[in-house]
Amino acid sequence: MLVKFLKFTTSRTRIPIGGFENQECRITVKLLNYLQTDIDSRYPQGHTCTHTIDMPPYSNQQILQKRLEEALLFQGETFDLV
Repeated sequence: MLVKFLKFTTSRTRIPIGGFENQECRITVKLLNYLQTDIDSRYPQGHTCTHTIDMPPYSNQQILQKRLEEALLFQGETFDLV
């Protein structure tokens, strides 16, 4: 699952030389501020250019884990312009 997470956030499948202490390789998680009521049905979005994940404010940890696992499992099967 780590390889899928790295690919989702950095487009790489290996940890970079020097690990994540290297400033260019740090991953940032941004908590989004949605006003909609269907937050738990949304998926996190990975941005490989900036190494960030936009994470909706899920109602509990189980939903967060489920949505993140689904996003990692099905990444690359669709292409959406945002």
